[in-house]
Amino acid sequence: DVRKIIKPYGKVTAYTLTGALLKSVHEQSRLADPDLRLLIAGITAEGKVDSIPIQDETGYTVLTTNHLRTGGLGYKQFTLGSNETITDANMLDAVESYLVAKEERLKKLKNY
Repeated sequence: DVRKIIKPYGKVTAYTLTGALLKSVHEQSRLADPDLRLLIAGITAEGKVDSIPIQDETGYTVLTTNHLRTGGLGYKQFTLGSNETITDANMLDAVESYLVAKEERLKKLKNY
């Protein structure tokens, strides 16, 4: 249940991270103390997005809290993002939108 693991009304920031930075965050989180691990929606344990390996030079849109955006919990990679947009979306809205979009992508893939 998404509502049990996130603070639903925290605002999120959208910005772009390179694939190299995103892979670095993923690896740091994977090796971190369990209390400091991130839940990274859309990235598999193998470091893939929608079954495609993350490309170092590709830009990926990231939504996260302002705390992480400023390098909180030791994730300094987030401070190197670009194209920042402060959103009116809260975390619960962002997660629910992501899940709906992912379900639509999966439905399209099954139809091919």
